[in-house]
Amino acid sequence: MGWLNGADEASGGVIAASTVVDRVPGQRTRRGTVLAVSGLGYTTDDGRGVVRDIGFEVAAGEAYGLAGPTGSGKSTIVRLVTGLLGADTGSITVGGESIDAYDGFQLRHVVSYVPQSAVMVPTATMAETLAFWARFHRIPRAERADRIAEALRRAGLAAHAAVPVDRCTGGELRELCLAMSLLIRPRMLVLDQPTAHIDPDSRVRLLTTLSDLRDQGMSVLYAGSDLLEVRWLCDRVGLLDEGTLLPDGADTLTGSLA
Repeated sequence: MGWLNGADEASGGVIAASTVVDRVPGQRTRRGTVLAVSGLGYTTDDGRGVVRDIGFEVAAGEAYGLAGPTGSGKSTIVRLVTGLLGADTGSITVGGESIDAYDGFQLRHVVSYVPQSAVMVPTATMAETLAFWARFHRIPRAERADRIAEALRRAGLAAHAAVPVDRCTGGELRELCLAMSLLIRPRMLVLDQPTAHIDPDSRVRLLTTLSDLRDQGMSVLYAGSDLLEVRWLCDRVGLLDEGTLLPDGADTLTGSLA
């Protein structure tokens, strides 16, 4: 797998390899399962198997990574576990219940997808943008101000509440998308390539924020192509290749990747 062998070069040196290997998978305390996937499969209308027999679990307060090259099935799995696609085979359990037991509104209050971009009015401030999304998420009026302040703080944007959207950097807009998900206080955040096309400083800041959220008890499902980046954040990592999880993925990642 050339992608795996060259993963240490893909990060561009933003996250040092010495930092990555300090974290050993499986050493954090696992406290109950938030997401369980078993035998998951999805086939396109033309009969192409995109993912096959996928299985993993994510515990409360754990970050689980899906790492693989473009086309390996990461985004498809993200869409399946957030209810945007329906699986052809297998099961998805969220908070102890089948995903089929939830409607879309209920599901996103447990498992929240963090988009790379969202609907925003350019002249609106960050706080005003979150006020719009608080109404969209049906947060009671009496709770909105506290929820907005909390989301900004947890996303690392407390000092930017009054900054208009059109003056935000790409990294700040990505953090604002994170704050939108935090508004609803989900049990799990799901992210797909969240550091794509943002500058190195913003990338490190976003990853650090996600690490802090995990340490506060948030579960995280993180899909990415940069193996060192995924490895730095996540407690356990599943390696994807052509729609299949490699059986020795976790063992591959316990040592140095250099």
